[in-house]
Amino acid sequence: MPVFWSRYFNAVLKTVWEVRGTCNLLRQKRYLIYAGKVDHGFDKVSAADLQKRLKPLIRKTQPYAERIAHKGIWVEPKLFAEIEYRAKSAAGKVRHPFFKGLREDL
Repeated sequence: MPVFWSRYFNAVLKTVWEVRGTCNLLRQKRYLIYAGKVDHGFDKVSAADLQKRLKPLIRKTQPYAERIAHKGIWVEPKLFAEIEYRAKSAAGKVRHPFFKGLREDL
């Protein structure tokens, strides 16, 4: 889950895993795809906790299969968040996304 930072951070970028390849499961590869920016649903406590959990995961490069134009602080995609959204655009980006919390069960 890549993230932008301000005092805590501005937004989390929603990403999804996409499987590409042949029908043979052994030859399929998973790619991380950008699916939109999530900038609602955080309070001071949840933002501070999320930042604390993301700091050890910082990396220098984007984790996406295709480079995106956003600048930010990138992290390893190790955490799973529950994101509620109203719809998806034709390009597959989420509309009106809301951070519900991290999934601890995965």
